[in-house]
Amino acid sequence: MNLATDHDYDGKRLSDGANREAHQGTEQDAQAMAHQLALEVANEVANEVANEVANEIANAAANELAHEAAHPVTSAADEVANEVANEAARVTAAQAADHADQAAHQGARELLSIREAVLDHWEASVRAQIKGAAELLGPALTDNLPNLYDNLAEAISPGQARETATQHTTAAMSHGSERARMTCFGPDEVLREYQLFRDAIRDVAQAHGIRWPADVWATISRSIEIAACESLREYAATHEALRRRVAAALSHDMRAPLGVIATGAQLVAQTGDLDVARRSADKILRHAGRLESMMGELLEALTVMREALPPLALASFDMRDLALDVARQFGEQGGGPFTVTGENVEGHWCVPTMRRALENLVANAVKYGAGGAVRIDVSSGRGRLSLSVHNSGPAIPAERRERIFGYLFRYGGPGTVGWVIGLPFLRDVAEAHGGSVSVDSSDEDGTTFTIDVPVDCRPFVRRTADGLRAAPEEHDAAGTGQHG
Repeated sequence: MNLATDHDYDGKRLSDGANREAHQGTEQDAQAMAHQLALEVANEVANEVANEVANEIANAAANELAHEAAHPVTSAADEVANEVANEAARVTAAQAADHADQAAHQGARELLSIREAVLDHWEASVRAQIKGAAELLGPALTDNLPNLYDNLAEAISPGQARETATQHTTAAMSHGSERARMTCFGPDEVLREYQLFRDAIRDVAQAHGIRWPADVWATISRSIEIAACESLREYAATHEALRRRVAAALSHDMRAPLGVIATGAQLVAQTGDLDVARRSADKILRHAGRLESMMGELLEALTVMREALPPLALASFDMRDLALDVARQFGEQGGGPFTVTGENVEGHWCVPTMRRALENLVANAVKYGAGGAVRIDVSSGRGRLSLSVHNSGPAIPAERRERIFGYLFRYGGPGTVGWVIGLPFLRDVAEAHGGSVSVDSSDEDGTTFTIDVPVDCRPFVRRTADGLRAAPEEHDAAGTGQHG
């Protein structure tokens, strides 16, 4: 064997083995590297996926936490906003109500500020447009209309007990009764004077640049409408009462002259004695004259509508002095206290009857005033005297106020039994002086009786104590008694 060849062969084999080993080592290294690379890639992918998942979870958790944290804040903010909005609404409503009250109070002040101008305008319109009004003296024409006017101001004022000018008072009814007794007005004339009253308020307010809200005008108009209805109802009732009284009086008083006439006629027919016949005829003539006089009185009563009232002993005196004397008299008897407010008003009235009327009013105030204070007020305006007595006792029920001056009315108030003292007499005294009496009664303001008569009643009194009609020598249209 050739040693060189064998040596070359062995070397080649060793080289091939080395190459194989080297190749095998390279493959192993490559596999290891590939494995390492795969592990690194897997780790990176896993890390990225984990990071993404973690981020998503973190973001979701953060968003949820942020929402939960923000929601209470939003709710609190909403609650605060709602409270602010509600408070703003309450403030706005309160401001609106306050503004409405201020406007209403302003309306009442404006209404009172034009009072005399309205009454003058109304009086001029009535004298110009209503038949028979031109001949009336001022106090008779005005009557108690100023009271209605003042009640209108109360009705449009917030916080007052009156919703209309006629609530709690009989003033409008007294006006209707006085129109029936003291004037030749018919129902149409009574209604027309209220329409002119409303127009006078409107015209004078416009002339002074006064603009009232619609609700104020609605209260004024409704009050005047109700007053007109109450006046007309009482006007008709007064006429009916007069007819009944006149019919009753005539049915009694006419029997005597009719009996004499009938007897005389029988004697004339039966006697043959000329002297007896003449005497009988003379009696017939005289009693026929009496009947004619009664018929004349009936005609006057049914046309002029004036009732026969007690004769008065007229004198000039200060009504406040009389009020002070009566208050002092009752104060000495206990009760009260008794106070006198108002002004000195000197006029012509009957002292005895006015004293009795005032004493009756104070006695009723003591009896039904629940032991409280009694106030007598004396005031005047436009030729008329207002004499009122107020107590703070329980109100007179509305259904009884209209009948309280009737002769057969009985009201003792809650828990009290008894006849109302002297109220029919009070009405007679007021009417005898050419005026009227009214009552204003409510739980909030107590009860006030008011006698409303002319300051100088002489032109309005039909009979005096001396049997003559009382009248001063001259009176102007306002009833002031000044000489022209």
